[in-house]
Amino acid sequence: MRLVHCFRCGCEVPGFDPAEESELRALWRIACTRYRECEGDLNMWEIGKTARLSTHFADVRARYFAIAGQDMQTRCMEFFHSLEALGVLCPSCGKALRTKRAKICFSCGWKGIVQAEHPSTGQ
Repeated sequence: MRLVHCFRCGCEVPGFDPAEESELRALWRIACTRYRECEGDLNMWEIGKTARLSTHFADVRARYFAIAGQDMQTRCMEFFHSLEALGVLCPSCGKALRTKRAKICFSCGWKGIVQAEHPSTGQ
């Protein structure tokens, strides 16, 4: 895990490597199943509030905190920001370029072609 800029959230968020993300998503699926069994269907528009307050998501919140060192929260619909999904890093400002083939940085305006260096590996 490392902090990366999410262009959807507009702030620094914990970016998870594939193993961490897989672990969190597995816990998330279990929590959603438990919630549906006890409470009924999940309202996807209120899932953030539900995940922060419901005891069914306590395991997810605890593991998220153990990995990221902060509470689970997001400003976009992505709870677990994947380093792979955020794209390569801008050579000028270091923020994610959104895709692996991006030619412009929407944060600083840099234009060019980048080597496919991935933020999770740095290679």
